[in-house]
Amino acid sequence: MTILRQSGEWGTSLKWIRRNEKKKRHVSIRVKISLLLVTAVLMAILICFGINRFFLIGYYQIQKVKTIQETYTYMNSTQMQSVLMKDELSEEECFDIDQVCERNNVIVNVFDFDRIRSVYITNNQPWAEDLLLSVLQEYLYPRNQYQVNVLAKEENYSVTTLYDPRLNMKYLDLFGNLDNGYVILIRSNMETIEESVEVSNQLPLYVGIITAIIRAVAM
Repeated sequence: MTILRQSGEWGTSLKWIRRNEKKKRHVSIRVKISLLLVTAVLMAILICFGINRFFLIGYYQIQKVKTIQETYTYMNSTQMQSVLMKDELSEEECFDIDQVCERNNVIVNVFDFDRIRSVYITNNQPWAEDLLLSVLQEYLYPRNQYQVNVLAKEENYSVTTLYDPRLNMKYLDLFGNLDNGYVILIRSNMETIEESVEVSNQLPLYVGIITAIIRAVAM
């Protein structure tokens, strides 16, 4: 009887040990899978962050250059040439151009150097006229006041990035001539592009970190 009792106890112990081993193996597999998932999430975040950081600004800049060139094509169209040749643009004509500028997120200054006058400036902003005139002078008579980098050069215009050390601002500019001889400057703020990239980086980064933390706690 004692032998049977002992053998029964040993059998129960073995079953208990086996069950524990199965549980440990199950927990171990679950931990490994969770760690792999967390690692995969973190790697995906780092890859997305790297792509956004190093390539997204360039992509946005290429798209912005296309937008600026499209604005130039619009301003240099036959219809616009007849409008700009007037001594004074009507409110409706200015409004139509303003709408195009706002849609493309650019400032446009068209200047007649023969008569020393601004033909058109976006939203008729007085402060912008003096600022853009100083930039026009820099493009026409370089004094190395700004840091200029040429991105594209066409027959009638150049597309550049311009850094203003006084304002600590960077701009994307198109500077050139319209077919009627007027000088044109089309400007977009590069800071908005960089801010867009920063925002696009932050959201997936926060989501990924929270997901990784939740997954780690759930282990």
